[in-house]
Amino acid sequence: MSKSKVLLPAAPPSTLEVMLESLRINKDQIKDLPPALPQRPTSRARLPSSLRGRKAVGSLLEVLSQDKLVTSLDTTNMTNRINVSRCGSEDPYVCESSVVAEQVNQDFQTDIMSLLDEGGDSTPMTSSDEMESAYEKDQEDFQDVLAFDGGKTTSDGIALPDQSDIKSIDSLPVKASFKKRKADLFALKRNSRVWFRASEDNWLLGVVQSKTDAGFGVCSSDGQIFEVGSTKILPANPEILEGVDDLIQLSYLNEPAVLHNLQYRYAQDTIYTKAGPVLIAINPFKKIPIYGPDYVQIYRNERKSILGPHVYMTADSAYKAMIEDEANQSIIISGESGAGKTETAKITMQYLAALGGGRGVENEILQTNPILEAFGNAKTLRNDNSSRFGKLIDIYFDTAGRICGAKIQTYLLEKSRVVQQAQGERSYHVFYQLCAGADPALRARLNLKAASEYRYLNQSECLVIDNINDAEEFQSMLRAMDVVQISKMDQDNAFSMLAAVLWLGNVTFSISDSENHVIVDDNEAIQSAAVLLHCNVKELMAALCTRKIRTRHEVIVQKLSHTQASDSRDALAKAIYASLFDWLVDGINKSLEARKRQTGRSISILDIYGFESFKKNTFEQLCINYANERLQQHFNRHLFKLEQEGYTAEGIDWTRVDFVDNQECLDLIEKRPMGLISLLDEECTFPRATEETLSLKLNKYLNGNSCFKFERGTTFRVRHYAGEVAYETVGIMEKNRDLLHADLLHLLGSSECSLVNSLAERVSNGFRKVNGMQTQKRSVATKFKGQLYKLMQKLEGTSPHFVRCIKPNRFQHANLYNNDLVLQQLRCCGVLEVVRISRSGYPTRYSHHQFAIRLPYFSHASVLWL
Repeated sequence: MSKSKVLLPAAPPSTLEVMLESLRINKDQIKDLPPALPQRPTSRARLPSSLRGRKAVGSLLEVLSQDKLVTSLDTTNMTNRINVSRCGSEDPYVCESSVVAEQVNQDFQTDIMSLLDEGGDSTPMTSSDEMESAYEKDQEDFQDVLAFDGGKTTSDGIALPDQSDIKSIDSLPVKASFKKRKADLFALKRNSRVWFRASEDNWLLGVVQSKTDAGFGVCSSDGQIFEVGSTKILPANPEILEGVDDLIQLSYLNEPAVLHNLQYRYAQDTIYTKAGPVLIAINPFKKIPIYGPDYVQIYRNERKSILGPHVYMTADSAYKAMIEDEANQSIIISGESGAGKTETAKITMQYLAALGGGRGVENEILQTNPILEAFGNAKTLRNDNSSRFGKLIDIYFDTAGRICGAKIQTYLLEKSRVVQQAQGERSYHVFYQLCAGADPALRARLNLKAASEYRYLNQSECLVIDNINDAEEFQSMLRAMDVVQISKMDQDNAFSMLAAVLWLGNVTFSISDSENHVIVDDNEAIQSAAVLLHCNVKELMAALCTRKIRTRHEVIVQKLSHTQASDSRDALAKAIYASLFDWLVDGINKSLEARKRQTGRSISILDIYGFESFKKNTFEQLCINYANERLQQHFNRHLFKLEQEGYTAEGIDWTRVDFVDNQECLDLIEKRPMGLISLLDEECTFPRATEETLSLKLNKYLNGNSCFKFERGTTFRVRHYAGEVAYETVGIMEKNRDLLHADLLHLLGSSECSLVNSLAERVSNGFRKVNGMQTQKRSVATKFKGQLYKLMQKLEGTSPHFVRCIKPNRFQHANLYNNDLVLQQLRCCGVLEVVRISRSGYPTRYSHHQFAIRLPYFSHASVLWL
């Protein structure tokens, strides 16, 4: 990883011009170094926070002399202003160097940002005078710490604590956090702004009035005086840092300070905040006028500092990195269900379409959203438009940076939602849209009724969504289908399959004998389903209530019980819908790939279901949360592991930042041969296996894993990165097997409709016959595990950009901010640790080759190599 570090300055006083002049005076004494940099405008800079206070300038210059990089330097104007990292090679062109700073004024920062063309991800919030004032106040507070603890200072007033003291203050592992708290409390004095815990779950902002042996006397904002113990008080940031657009800029990164900053911005409808390399997006649950052509123009014209962080900025950075570095990019959008991932993904696609438009295919890509949302999204208790499938869309660009095609990959559609939903939830949007928006001709051809007359839709007692017009949404979907070139015939056939699924849900059974065997009631439901599937009604009735078992010499017809027949009917409905969904995605991909050119340049946008925990969690929630564990590990790897391993490999003095590694939970779920998925698959092969035997097996083999907890009956708990979830084993094996009677598959194959034949072929390709039953060649869980593995491989081959969506409340109400809920999400995704690493480390790094390409000016000028 030998790359030169080009470090963006991050904080107050230093003069680059004076420094360069000082070096230039002594150039004769620096024999082994190339010529000095040309003069640059005056700026202010300090050491980065990772080195701040560790060494006085005198000590720092001693290190430089020992390294033989500098033989003689005029230190008059260099005090506390320059840090030269150790050189890992005798070749000066391989030598790592950095002119580092802790804060800069706005002019110099803007100059550097435009020069590096980094997309303007960081913008200053305050003027240089204000920052200098804040810096002086911080120094005064730090003097109090030294006075209290016997510290020393230089003649310039720069603190000189011992290295051990600095580690206790700057280091971030959990085991050292009490030392940092102690140092912060030492800095508190009269009139210091603080956060104090007035109750168990409530932090208040106040001002220190006095210090006692028991703690502090604090005056709250409403004038009340509180006696607060030292364990319930934290330092607050100065007022000039209210609402900063990047959490890195906060002096104190304690939890109440971060929550207050996000809430302050959220109250002003400023929903985007940077957390180092991560964009935090808080769902406003209302329309905010910060999107559209005018805003796109601002962000694409590099005027980002006017408006601050935005998902447009993230998309712009990915686009420019793809063009300039010729490397594939990915934008990974994650968060809980209801946090706004789907909308964020659409906004990202709109911006990329604006940047790379011109061929017309960009409009087709955008129009895939209404179609996929109709067929793949549904109302849940926590989200009115919850994605019930995962989606990765690869957008391809030609050499000129214009969109030339796209491809969509989907993951694990929640098939069970077709036939059953919890109270207050809905099935997939498209069913309600069809019932509300079909014209009279289509309604007559499908024998379509109101949504309230279909059992698959009315069982949850939720037919409408507030402020959503299903009829209008249906018309939008029809227009989108036209744009992506789905023919009218295919559209009509797809609607026939949807209506057939609805009518299958109304099929009923009657007891035919004393052994509780059933026959299908010959009524409107079975007749309509047969017509729409283009099959013989008698054969359909027989396939639903009987099972043919073929032996070597004969065929045995077995009658089904009411439960078995109902399961058979529901299995047919789920198979038809899942195959229809895959057929639709394939049709969209054929249209989008028609003009694709293989240039090797692409941006992948991942929009996948968020972490879920309901009152009742079963197979779908287990798979969804497993996917989120995988994505969290990818996040950890890129923002924690690789970042810190790079510093270690470079020999940089670095105190590691602890983070929650979820590898143990992943081992619990996927490790072979004793992982949860392997044990589930094994149990599914036993004909007499039950939920109870599965529970006992899980308890026997997984109880040693700290992330697993067995409960009595059919419940077990898994401790995920986002919290503990209780899962029910009831029904989990049936969903993992995903069985379908061979008779039903044969029935679909004999249909006179080409689409039905196509759906039957899709189903049969993934099945194998066992004792007259069509069962998956691989279990659903194992197939999904393989899909996730391929997804992670693909993402590892890209440069990632992370967007963390946050849900501010569980009621989907605008202007409501729940601190505890937001804090839980921030803790789970490791945002605070990311900020600490970013603030302490080196935010920008290039190889010498990349540096020369990005800054050709320096390739033709005299360059100072430190």
